[in-house]
Amino acid sequence: MKPSILSSIVLLLLLTWGNSQAQVKPGNPEYDSLKRAGKIIQPGPSAKPGNYPVLRDARELEKDRESVSRVAPLSGQSSVTTSSTTAPCSVENPANDPSFQVLPANDDGSSVAIPLQFTFNFFGTNYNQLYVNTNGNVTFDAPNGIYSSSGFPSSFDMIAPFWADVDTRGLGSGRIFYKSEPTRFTVTWYQVGYYELQANKLNTFKLVITNGADPIIGAGNSVAFFYDDMQWTAGDASGGANGLGGIPATVGVNNGQGVGACFYYQIGRFGKAGTEYVDPIRTSGVDYLDNRCFFFDVSTIENVTMDFDYNEYLCAVKFRPRINNPQNCEILFYEWNLGDGNLSYEVEPLHSYNAPGDYTVTLNIFYNCGACAVNSLTAQKMVTVRSTEDILVDSLVRVTTDNRPGILSVSTATFSDAWPLQHDVPALNDVHGFLNGSQGVWRREGEYVYDVPRTQSSPTDISTDGTFNMNHFNWQYADIGAIPGWIKTNTMTGYSPYSYEVENQNVLGVHNAVLYDYGGHLVSANGYNMKYREMAFTSFEYLLNDRSSGNWVFGTQPLPQYYEYETSLNFSHVVVVKAPADRFNNITSVDVTAWSFFGFRRRMIRDNGILCVRDHPTRPDWSILVLAREPAPGIWVGKVRVNNEVNPTVLPDLDNTIAHSGSTSLKVTTEKSFEQPLLQLDSGKSYLLSAWVSVNDPHVIQPKLADDLGIDIGVRDGQGLNAASFSLAPSGVVIEGWQRVEGTFICPVPNGQLVLTFKPGTKGTAWYDDLRLHPTNGNMRSYVYDLQDYRLQATLDEENFGSFFYYDEEGSLYLTKKETVQGVKTLQENVSYQVER
Repeated sequence: MKPSILSSIVLLLLLTWGNSQAQVKPGNPEYDSLKRAGKIIQPGPSAKPGNYPVLRDARELEKDRESVSRVAPLSGQSSVTTSSTTAPCSVENPANDPSFQVLPANDDGSSVAIPLQFTFNFFGTNYNQLYVNTNGNVTFDAPNGIYSSSGFPSSFDMIAPFWADVDTRGLGSGRIFYKSEPTRFTVTWYQVGYYELQANKLNTFKLVITNGADPIIGAGNSVAFFYDDMQWTAGDASGGANGLGGIPATVGVNNGQGVGACFYYQIGRFGKAGTEYVDPIRTSGVDYLDNRCFFFDVSTIENVTMDFDYNEYLCAVKFRPRINNPQNCEILFYEWNLGDGNLSYEVEPLHSYNAPGDYTVTLNIFYNCGACAVNSLTAQKMVTVRSTEDILVDSLVRVTTDNRPGILSVSTATFSDAWPLQHDVPALNDVHGFLNGSQGVWRREGEYVYDVPRTQSSPTDISTDGTFNMNHFNWQYADIGAIPGWIKTNTMTGYSPYSYEVENQNVLGVHNAVLYDYGGHLVSANGYNMKYREMAFTSFEYLLNDRSSGNWVFGTQPLPQYYEYETSLNFSHVVVVKAPADRFNNITSVDVTAWSFFGFRRRMIRDNGILCVRDHPTRPDWSILVLAREPAPGIWVGKVRVNNEVNPTVLPDLDNTIAHSGSTSLKVTTEKSFEQPLLQLDSGKSYLLSAWVSVNDPHVIQPKLADDLGIDIGVRDGQGLNAASFSLAPSGVVIEGWQRVEGTFICPVPNGQLVLTFKPGTKGTAWYDDLRLHPTNGNMRSYVYDLQDYRLQATLDEENFGSFFYYDEEGSLYLTKKETVQGVKTLQENVSYQVER
């Protein structure tokens, strides 16, 4: 026989057998025999994508058994609230209510078409009848006896509180009850068993569908599932053993006849014992459902619609999509054609156009909705980019406060958990702020006092006089000074990575700063009337050939560097920076610390891209940046920081032959230059540089150690070009071989970069020690410690003259000396002996 003829005969036999067994109905002995033998053909799962979106209005109201929930009422009641003696989401016994009708005991059976007394909208299709199917579900177009659930989506409409192989013929199995009412329809599977004739495990669950207004499950909901005790998941013909395992049961809703069969919601598949819930697709434990209830709205489908808006930000345009997505469809991606040859796949792109003009901008979105994959929508607009724009936002901030009478005194403080920190190890600056301590650690930010006139009466009344009425402190507006009566007396402007305060600003705008050295834990200098980045000190004790010390850079270890700039009032992406535009030449990103006027706490954004830089229209010393990411919505204040990495290339020669204080000094045998990029000096401001120098020659008797000795200062601008140079030579008396090098200079450029050149002099070798820098109108005190035990060895006063401290073997201070122009003088000496007999 030819193969083609044989294939045709086999196919014909299969079709004939399938048609004959399809005519066998549940309840027929032949049906039971075929099912027992596994010869009942079950429809397989739909080939549609397995995407299970949470619809906008599908929600689980009960997560645990202790939650208070609405339960199904008894007949004649509109709603019942759970009491302490009622299990949440429990199912009542409908056998006690004669208004319920009962399906006869059966396997894989269905009711006749049951008329509904209301119109039920199922994902856009209106139904006035349904079929109650024995296997834990209802359908609308036809009865359904499928006993092995396939999961959703499927090719038929179904509402399934528990789709599995129910068999109510077994001894001890309960029944299926249903009742139709004017605004709702109820079906209860009460203590039902499973195939074949098994009742050793029983399930109890209930379905309620309504017209959407019935209060029994809440107005706006149209479907609800209720569960009592759930014990089994699959019958014998579904691969189950003792009611568990095999093909899992399905819980959910499925509209196979809707728009493209897109809409369904699957709570889960249940195929084992236990309370474990995995996800809507994989197998979970059936005990998870015990005493839970779920509420849905499965009403009319609303289509996705889309448009977009745009706003101009100086040199850039920000686009925002406006999407109406009532079914919570899955947006796959956005595609923007920006009209100038550029594409963007961001949700809200911020784009800088090269020239003003009209640009046709097109937005395409692609989305999945339910089981329907890769739908698309398109919107297009003409966008006009102007050459100029009003970028300064004029806003009136109004602060509402409550008034507290009869106050005697009050003060308050604010804290922040977003600080720009600079770690000695540059790699720490590149990790998340919650890992390196720049975020998540609350440090004091400001201190406030309340200043208003106190009450005064004549004659004096001591019970009320001297008090005042206080406006409540509103922290949201503290930084802009908008709270009536509250004055900020102190602002912490900088912290070290170890949470030590390194800079603050008082109510007069005067800055004070502290340098921490010796691993960042000991104070090496206090500065008054100066900022942290315009002061420096080192006694060359803790340099160890490879690191910075007190803002001075000597060595070859890479170091972090940043410039921090104050801002004015900013708006969204637009930042008004109190620094000229040329400061941002070749800078592509900044760190931003921002806090909004309207309730957002301070936040820090690292590496925020700069789209463009413009000169401020009225302040030539200010500039305007447009940032890629919005630091805060609306109006905000804050700071921007430019980050770099310093890579020193010159290694110092640290020597302990002699020292002015401590035990180490900088030895110079040839001219050696060291760049100082950590400092940030102000333009037009006068600075004082001071150090001590020695040639280690005890025979010098005149106040001149050598010729060509001292420090040359070079000042470079932001482009690395020389802007000024100054030379400082030693002068004054020689004190025990050391002479002071001191002088002032004016920084001619903003953020001037210093280069210090140390000269060996005509003796060929010189030692420099106790090098420091600060503004001329500021004062500094410095401290030197012993590296072995970290005891204080010396303090250096405002003139850089030292007080020296000496300790005995037991660590007790026994000698104090003071350096003066007449030499080093002993101030105090205590010697004590303990004689043992």
